[in-house]
Amino acid sequence: MLKKFLVAALIMANAVFAQIHYGGRAAMNIGSAWGDYSDDANWGIGFNVGAIAKIGIDPIIEFIPGLEMDFRRIGIESCETEEYQGYDIKVTQKISLEMWYLDIPVVARANVVPRLHVDIGVLFSFEIAAYVHFDATVSALDQSETLSDNADYSKFITIFDPGLIAGFGVSIIPDLLDIDFRFVLGLASFGDEDAGVVFFRSQHMRMQLGATFWFL
Repeated sequence: MLKKFLVAALIMANAVFAQIHYGGRAAMNIGSAWGDYSDDANWGIGFNVGAIAKIGIDPIIEFIPGLEMDFRRIGIESCETEEYQGYDIKVTQKISLEMWYLDIPVVARANVVPRLHVDIGVLFSFEIAAYVHFDATVSALDQSETLSDNADYSKFITIFDPGLIAGFGVSIIPDLLDIDFRFVLGLASFGDEDAGVVFFRSQHMRMQLGATFWFL
């Protein structure tokens, strides 16, 4: 009896593990911000890279967890003209906010037709570091001067950043190479109000174009 039980357990374990695949995923992401304070936000280019797993529930539904390093960049640009002693003074500001996160995407995948899948899930992101690159150009009387500065803004970025994931993809080579597109929408402000920058009360918004190579 015990022997039959062990054999059955071994068969079940093999069946479960046979449906688990491991791989690596890399993606280019284009990010900006959304919300009441995001009017001046521009799109910035970043990337994702990390490990991913695929757990087959049945022939249609799969569970896709991952662990990724995520580099996000958002641009902010503003231009103002003021009059001083009869002269127009133009001030152009360009700010690049660069942030590093550790991402844990948890995605449910539906294989709607052969080689085509639809993804929906949640994202748990944890801030690692954040920096601001600042350029201000002052122009007047056909002359201009640019001032630049860099600053560590990690303390002004919230540590936890939850989000939603929706997308689709194509299996170029089944169980070997996938191409996917994901839209990621942040659910909470990524910055602390103590930063003194109202833009930081915005939420992340990103589009990702990625490739997954399944090696196990």
